[in-house]
Amino acid sequence: MNGRLEGRLGRWLRGGALVLMCTLAMWIVCAIALYIYAGEGRDPRRYDLVIHKGTDELVAAGQNPLALPSHWNLRSGDVLVLDNREDSQQTFGAWSVGPGELREVVLRPFTGLVQCTLHPEGELVLDVAPVSTDWKLGLLATMAFGPALGLGAVGVARLTGALQNHEEGTRRETWPPPSANRRTGAR
Repeated sequence: MNGRLEGRLGRWLRGGALVLMCTLAMWIVCAIALYIYAGEGRDPRRYDLVIHKGTDELVAAGQNPLALPSHWNLRSGDVLVLDNREDSQQTFGAWSVGPGELREVVLRPFTGLVQCTLHPEGELVLDVAPVSTDWKLGLLATMAFGPALGLGAVGVARLTGALQNHEEGTRRETWPPPSANRRTGAR
């Protein structure tokens, strides 16, 4: 009985160690991915978009008078200044600015396609990355996927161990045990 207990305890300990190693590996992968995504911090920048008279006509003709990219990468905390000197209302994403108005917008993390009356295509992709790494995101992913990955690895290890022992010809426990197949009672 004692040898059997040590065998089970050893399997549990090895399985637990495998789950912990997989969880740690998941944390490392998440940390690297967050560092790549957020990158190194920098001071916020100010982007002044001065919309001069005649901008509407240039945009309608297919020109890009403000030289706005189709995919604009910014950082959280950057300031976007919309200075509308045109005679019509202009829209940039969720923000609109009337004729003669000036609007300052502090950007927050966001990625998506936004409507833009200042771009010849009428839209652009705005990608506002976090200014610093939020390590809580990595912790959430680690705790959600690390143990699941570890349990999957334990299952694969048990399966390959069972197959290996079967090939070597060693006796393995079978389920159900042979005693469960005995008939009880008289016929």
